[in-house]
Amino acid sequence: MQRCRSIVMNMILSILLGALAFFCRFGFSLSLLDPRNYRWLLSGDMAQSFVGWLFFYKQPWQLPWSSLPTYAPALSVSIALTDSQPWFAFLMKLLLPKVEDPLQISGLWFLLCFVLQAFFARAISQKVLKGHFEQVLLCLLLSFSPILFYRVGHASLCAHWLILAAFNMVLAQEYSYLTLGKWWLLLFIASLTHPYFLPMLSSFLLFYYVKEPSTQPTWAWQIMTLRFARVILACTGALAGLSLLNLASGIDRRGIPNFFTADVFAFFNPLSFSALVPNLWRPRMGQYEGYSYLGLGVIVILLACLYLLSKRRELLLKIWHRNPAWQALSYASGSLMLLAWGSDVRFFGQWVINLRPIYELLAPLMASFRSIGRFNWSMCYYITIVSFVLTAQLLPKTWARVGLCLAVLLQAYDLSPYFRSQAWPPINLPILDSVAWQTLARDKPEIIVYPPFVIPDLPGYEVPDKVNYIPLAIFAAEHGLILHSGAFAAASEHLLSSYLDRAHENFKQGRWQSHSIYVVSSAYAEEAKQKGLSCAEMDGYQVCLAKKL
Repeated sequence: MQRCRSIVMNMILSILLGALAFFCRFGFSLSLLDPRNYRWLLSGDMAQSFVGWLFFYKQPWQLPWSSLPTYAPALSVSIALTDSQPWFAFLMKLLLPKVEDPLQISGLWFLLCFVLQAFFARAISQKVLKGHFEQVLLCLLLSFSPILFYRVGHASLCAHWLILAAFNMVLAQEYSYLTLGKWWLLLFIASLTHPYFLPMLSSFLLFYYVKEPSTQPTWAWQIMTLRFARVILACTGALAGLSLLNLASGIDRRGIPNFFTADVFAFFNPLSFSALVPNLWRPRMGQYEGYSYLGLGVIVILLACLYLLSKRRELLLKIWHRNPAWQALSYASGSLMLLAWGSDVRFFGQWVINLRPIYELLAPLMASFRSIGRFNWSMCYYITIVSFVLTAQLLPKTWARVGLCLAVLLQAYDLSPYFRSQAWPPINLPILDSVAWQTLARDKPEIIVYPPFVIPDLPGYEVPDKVNYIPLAIFAAEHGLILHSGAFAAASEHLLSSYLDRAHENFKQGRWQSHSIYVVSSAYAEEAKQKGLSCAEMDGYQVCLAKKL
């Protein structure tokens, strides 16, 4: 009975703290949770995620379930490549009623992420701290994490609770078959959320079993063989999830990751999201992906921890040798941090070390993970947890509570720009619902945009005057039309270049299809008319047909 009561209380606390963090970041309004309110999502990565979800929601069930046959079919994309939270989209498609109007699930996804963040933060705090007051303070720090607040423009990457869940698994130090099943499930869910979480969780899994306590010699080959076998078995969860995502077309990026990286001292640079700390240096373009600011409150706790440890170094060694869980977390977070620096290591924005020869060896494995600066997130959470726990242990109880409470308040004030930075207003884009558009939707099964609007861009195919694809995508999804353009987190460069070459050649040769709606950039409208299309302006678009409108 007592255990059930404790579980219920933890759930209530997690929901309250998670909801508080959500409303602080998004504003104290329930409008973002309304599935009918989608206009705040119509820009950037949020629009990419929303459009992918809308095509998935509107199309009938089919196999493979994650494919999007009417959205840029030449690229063979799936809902995973639009970053539309595949497992959550699958669940919401089952639960939401079929209606004609567009529905959004991003608001509910964000709320779920913040609640689960608080839930696993609470679970971690109970494992590493004894006092309830200290547990709540640590839970607050992890729930109001700057790196989580920073990522809200990219919905799938807000699932930082997956990282905390891995921390919680390592700290539990349980090595039963049930625990192996939990790792399998965690990797399965991560693979259906966003691929960048897989290297992070796999690193924790590997060191979790490598540092498993044993009475036999640690590196006895029999022991290590058994441990690696369990790692491989757990990793089949990731393979099972990826197999459901229709990624047969592949992601054939090349090169080494050296652009979207993290600075070595990114933990202390707020990038204008601090009320008290100025930007310490201007990061190189692309290093916004390596945003790792700890927050001034955590920085103060870290400095206090380092000072206290300098007085009691023997305690650190004692804790280190007696706790394999902390060793596993250290090795995993440290390895990921080294990867996050990329091939061109930078200190305070200045290039220092060239690791290209090493990364060229890793290129086949790392080419698909170009934004490797994100791997620094694990170290952010590691520093927060370890510095907080050690400070709580090294200071007298009263001083620890007062000091840590003040640090949490300082953290909250320091992060106040996040609370004011987003009003999330509706974005005014045209709604294509006129009689003319409805008539076209009945007669024409596909929309072809020229020049093709496709993200990611390919070198040599950049187009300065692109058509805004978002209203067209919403229109196509609602009416079951095929849209031959779109925005994706990743795509096969081979398929993409083939499609772009074919589209440009068709336009150049004037090869038109009578069953297609052509939406042409204003810069190419006159040329399209000369090549045999009949064009008219509709809601700011140059709409053309192979016969007179």
